[in-house]
Amino acid sequence: PLSEASASQITFLSNSKLKHQAASTKAAALIVTEADYAQVRSSYQGACIVFANPYVYFARTAQLFAELNKIPAVTGIHPTAWVSPAAIVHETASIG
Repeated sequence: PLSEASASQITFLSNSKLKHQAASTKAAALIVTEADYAQVRSSYQGACIVFANPYVYFARTAQLFAELNKIPAVTGIHPTAWVSPAAIVHETASIG
């Protein structure tokens, strides 16, 4: 949320009624519509990303960061796991 964002976070303004919070947010970047940008640019000190639908842009951005921080699955069978000798385990499987 605008009111809780820190200097290492991105937030968005999708409800024009919350424009007053944009001035005090500590977010590194704020995603806004063109109309809202015209009104918050003088009071908000961070970077602004102007997009027609800030919520959609934020959702896409969140997906991008989630993908970048995704922990890759380790394939194989953990040494402490017990697997039946008759089992067929796919090479991409991960058994813990």
